[in-house]
Amino acid sequence: MAFRNAVLSLLAMQVAATVFMSVFIRQISTEASPKYEDEAPTVCSNDDAGADNVPEVPFGKGLWRDASTRARGICGFDQPESPLNEYIRFHHAALHRCHAGTCGDVKFLVWQCTRDCGGNGDRLKKMFTALLGAVVQRRVLLLNWPMPSPLEEVFLEAWVQWSYESSSQFLYNRSTVKLPQEDDDDEELLSGLWDADVIVVDGEVAPVFSRHKESQTPYLRDTMAKLKTVLPTGLEVGCAFHMLFLPSAALSDRLTLLHTTAFVDRSPAFVVGVHFRQGDLVLNVDGFQQESPSHFPNFIACARRHAAILARSAAQPERADHAILLIADDVDFKRHAAATNSDVVITDVKPCHVDKGTGKMHLEGGRCSSSQHLDTWSEQLLLAFAPDHLVLSRSGFSATAASLGMASSTQRTLGYNCGQCIPATGMVVHWLLSAGLVAFGGWHLVTAPPCRAPE
Repeated sequence: MAFRNAVLSLLAMQVAATVFMSVFIRQISTEASPKYEDEAPTVCSNDDAGADNVPEVPFGKGLWRDASTRARGICGFDQPESPLNEYIRFHHAALHRCHAGTCGDVKFLVWQCTRDCGGNGDRLKKMFTALLGAVVQRRVLLLNWPMPSPLEEVFLEAWVQWSYESSSQFLYNRSTVKLPQEDDDDEELLSGLWDADVIVVDGEVAPVFSRHKESQTPYLRDTMAKLKTVLPTGLEVGCAFHMLFLPSAALSDRLTLLHTTAFVDRSPAFVVGVHFRQGDLVLNVDGFQQESPSHFPNFIACARRHAAILARSAAQPERADHAILLIADDVDFKRHAAATNSDVVITDVKPCHVDKGTGKMHLEGGRCSSSQHLDTWSEQLLLAFAPDHLVLSRSGFSATAASLGMASSTQRTLGYNCGQCIPATGMVVHWLLSAGLVAFGGWHLVTAPPCRAPE
């Protein structure tokens, strides 16, 4: 009897201790993770059913797999403690509730491109600000990009279910506000921005949010502070891109084909990517011209300089050959460059400005076709993913490619002011000086080539 009573007493003490620890741990957890419930938007929490069932996202294959792996390591959106991962789980849980018929308190932010909204680079930058707005306001982000071809034909959903077509039914009969343009100071419209069930935006989100008085709450300040510590400067768009997108089968196949054909019969140790954008010059219209053909020798010389720097890090520098991948918006220009420079490789893509068409098409008000749109993405991603170093133009296409490839500041150079070619009149002096330095100092010099403009 005494033994039984002792056993029962021990069991009772264990149960009491378990209950106490459960309450204690819950209290500690609550105190360690304060919520701004009075200031954060009211919406379904991350603890809703389905939040922990975010499906595993594949890395893609080939070049995409390599870039996706870098993005996960740099951006951390697959890490539970990351605010981006927290948003991924929130987004998944919110749509889970909507599909279950309990969508009443779920709010949305729809970024759309239904009119002239720039090229791919401009669109991705605007889309990134929309993602930030959705994160800090705890809204489900949806993307409505039907032109020049639906976004769903180019990309698959990665960590976030962003397809407007798949979720538009949840927006019916909801209070909706279309976000004003950056210079619109409609206070009445801004005052209802926070409470609207659906915000629709076709431009930049951040400038308008920053003017809204409720954007200064501790909840938003803390969220933005966390994001700034997570998102690396210059690579923010790339983080958003790899968080949102996987390649469609068509895009994956086209990217692989471009890579294979560009480097046919070549296996270079290093690849330097060059983007040479002449802008409105190739459209035969007056407007902003990014680069003049006279700048091209600097770009090529700069690329060779960086190829030589890369070769110095190889086990056998003398055997470390290189290739220069040239992406340009003038097909005749890049063909001539490849014909006159043995280390230059190009694709068979006929460039098309996504928001302007090209040449006569632009003058007649035309736009890129679906296949041209796919080619534009494929070429931009090839520029982003294939090179070991980038020599870039002063354009959004260039900057976006660097971000999508997660290229650090030491892996990209602005070609315009790289200035590594030597005028013909100075070549004799240059060679004599180089030879003298090598003879007396034993320095390993990167020999600058002579300037040579394409005809």
